[in-house]
Amino acid sequence: MVRPSYAESTKAFIDEQPVGTNIAEYLTKRTSTEVPHVLLLEDRHQFSQAFVIVHGHALEHPSLLGAVDACFKAFYVFDVQYPRSCAQVWEFLQTIYGIPGHVRSSVQMMRAQFAAQ
Repeated sequence: MVRPSYAESTKAFIDEQPVGTNIAEYLTKRTSTEVPHVLLLEDRHQFSQAFVIVHGHALEHPSLLGAVDACFKAFYVFDVQYPRSCAQVWEFLQTIYGIPGHVRSSVQMMRAQFAAQ
């Protein structure tokens, strides 16, 4: 099993693009069969806009946290499997929401550390 790099995991979780990115062009370049993901438009690490990309549609959210929340819910509602490259992040959020399912041992350990504090 090949472990994804940090860059691959980050891009699969949140795709960062520059402010001014044409959303219509972005959506046509991406296939509609891709899993839900967050698109963040930023300028020099300054947040500008956040979107959830689901089935070829961009849904704007007022905050990055709101976009991540909506993206997680899209995985759950549409019963889509988490991408392998960032599955641990989504599985961690799944435990935060209290949704049963397979939880990796690394996620269980992180959750236990948070509970101990």
